[in-house]
Amino acid sequence: MSIDHTTRRRGSAGFLIAGAVIAYANIAVILIATLKPLRAAPLLVVIAVAGVVVLVRLRRFEEVSPKPAVIPDRRPATRTAPARELPPGEWPDRPLSSIEGYSEDLALTVWVGSGEDGDRVRERRTTRVDRPLRQRELTLISPYAGLDTGKFSATPRIGVSEARTAGRRREATWMAEDITGRGTVNFVPEIPAGETVEWTLDYSPAGLWNPLRADDIDVFRYDVRNFPIGEFSVTFRVDGKARTVLVQERDRRGTLSGPVRDRANDEWVVTWKADTPTPPTRFEFDVRVDWPAP
Repeated sequence: MSIDHTTRRRGSAGFLIAGAVIAYANIAVILIATLKPLRAAPLLVVIAVAGVVVLVRLRRFEEVSPKPAVIPDRRPATRTAPARELPPGEWPDRPLSSIEGYSEDLALTVWVGSGEDGDRVRERRTTRVDRPLRQRELTLISPYAGLDTGKFSATPRIGVSEARTAGRRREATWMAEDITGRGTVNFVPEIPAGETVEWTLDYSPAGLWNPLRADDIDVFRYDVRNFPIGEFSVTFRVDGKARTVLVQERDRRGTLSGPVRDRANDEWVVTWKADTPTPPTRFEFDVRVDWPAP
């Protein structure tokens, strides 16, 4: 915030009083010289009273003048790194009452490729249901909208760990919405109350890490405020061509391990796990990768 430091005029009433006295004296001299003193006296009294009333009102107006106004600082914030708003796991404006009835553990795995074709995401969710659940609305992780990315479109592959329910195989399908990355998972048959289901979503948001490949630095954000989160973890798997990898949660929350080299898959692996219980907040991770020169 910035303050309006416009200087206030002080002593203006004093100058007015002095001027009024001088003007009154001149008028008195003229009236006495023109009229007899007894005839001039009533006029001088009326003029004096009117002048006092005007000066008093001016003084009161100055005393009640408003204090300097607080105005918003409209200077743009300094941007220190390319940032990408990664979406919350639920609709951002959805009331909590509408998502009661289940809790969910979420394990994210994010692949950082040496090219955009190598960018992948896996969401492993463990959902504990307190009342029947047929649909689950959520938002996929998508690239930051920029000049180097097209409109995001992905249909995740969904797998349900359990084989059958009441003699039927449970299937999960994705129904996309108009808003980029948002959609609904439909479970058929529905998940009954008291059941725990493990399921995964796999998708490839091409270009997700373009800023990281271009600038060697990026920010990963994920919001868990809008759904009933249990355990939460994020694993970053970076292409083995990278020379060094650094990941850090900005508020130093949770537990971080790595980077370690997975030679079987030629990847660097960094795993972060939230504290228990997971605080309902938006987590931000600074990601730095030293890529070899092209």
